[in-house]
Amino acid sequence: MGPGDLGFYKGDYALGQSNDHEGMERLGHLIDQTIDNNDWEPLFLSQRGPSVSHLFFSDYLILFFRVDSQGKYLGMPVFHRRVSTNTFQFVVDKVRAKLNGWDARRLSLAKRIILAKSVLFAIPIYFMNIAHIFISVCKEIEKIARNFIWESSVSERKLALVILWDCCLPIKKRGLSILD
Repeated sequence: MGPGDLGFYKGDYALGQSNDHEGMERLGHLIDQTIDNNDWEPLFLSQRGPSVSHLFFSDYLILFFRVDSQGKYLGMPVFHRRVSTNTFQFVVDKVRAKLNGWDARRLSLAKRIILAKSVLFAIPIYFMNIAHIFISVCKEIEKIARNFIWESSVSERKLALVILWDCCLPIKKRGLSILD
């Protein structure tokens, strides 16, 4: 049960209007009562420090509470714990999921490069706008794209026809501009 589920206070006007200090005080007591009933878990500032459930400022109320389930904001998980490489595994999984519908053997090299640049590398870029992604996650996505371009798989390793560095060079320098 979160702060939105309180539903106890029913006034004729919003709290904070007409200097409703009594209403704010009542709401504070209701929040404390909800915490005492273990229906709301406040945030602890440190392991042994005090807890914070709400703060009142003149016309503002800020609520603090613990969330157990991992929510999402714009498709990106909201982090509640320390971030690790496993946290971004869903980005790698999204890239792999895109590849499931494509048959690299039926596409020319140019088409595979265009698909890798326009689709596979667009997925992590979206999440990079929201959070910093670990280098190891980026390298794993590059490896997946590289294997797709050269038609390699886990069971069958194909020889790359061009050095990866040359593939990353801009087209003006006779490269394939893959990672641009």
